[in-house]
Amino acid sequence: MRRTLLAAVLGVGLLGAATPAAMAQQQQFDWRHHNGVTINLLLNNHPWSQAMRGMVADFTARAGIRTRLEIFNEEQFRARLTTLMQARSPDVDVFMSLPTREGAVFQRAGWYADLTPLLHDPAQTAPDFNYEDFGQALREAETVGGKFIGLPINIEGPLFYWRRDIFRNCGIEEPRAVEDIPTAADRLKSCDAARQAGMQHAWDARGLRGAIPYALAGFVYNLGGDFRTPDGKPGLCQPATLRGIEIYASLLRDHGPPGALNHTFT
Repeated sequence: MRRTLLAAVLGVGLLGAATPAAMAQQQQFDWRHHNGVTINLLLNNHPWSQAMRGMVADFTARAGIRTRLEIFNEEQFRARLTTLMQARSPDVDVFMSLPTREGAVFQRAGWYADLTPLLHDPAQTAPDFNYEDFGQALREAETVGGKFIGLPINIEGPLFYWRRDIFRNCGIEEPRAVEDIPTAADRLKSCDAARQAGMQHAWDARGLRGAIPYALAGFVYNLGGDFRTPDGKPGLCQPATLRGIEIYASLLRDHGPPGALNHTFT
């Protein structure tokens, strides 16, 4: 599948020092090299993709590239992406991807193109674009199976929220580690002040199969586990990994609301 063109063009000219030499080279760069081409973008509903929606007309006017843009909420986005890619459909050229979640699977399926040749081709990438303006960790995150597969657009991380007033009124210290969460949940469950504050359940998190890996990862990694063994094999049965899964599942089972197994990205 083609996943190359827009990823390079969208990043072109956004980074790098505007030296006189670079400005002269940029003036010589043919921004309309792909004039008349149509590309298909499939994006997750996200502040970045909404910003892209507002730039489509200007992008077409400048580059001559017609853009067909589809944006779906995450669950629908992932379902549609999988369907189109498995069918080798021409209806998707560029898509958003979270390599830490699906990188290995998408790479084995052949769904990533290697963008490295585009970076090194002066006819495809403007001379003032410097990929090394991205930090090393970000560049490594976008390298899967030795391929540079996309430009990093944002950094995400799971957050733990708690009701400070209820914890205070129940005399419970906020958890400082993953292992402390079940104890706090047990105490909240039996605390009159929590019930008086309208707290029906002590814990809430994702439960749907397709949405759970990202949230579960915080428990697995913080407890020293991993989804793979050191030699790259499936590692769900490693002791620390099992401990993370056990805590996450028991919190949903013992302290989550009814129907928690259906909780998805939203």
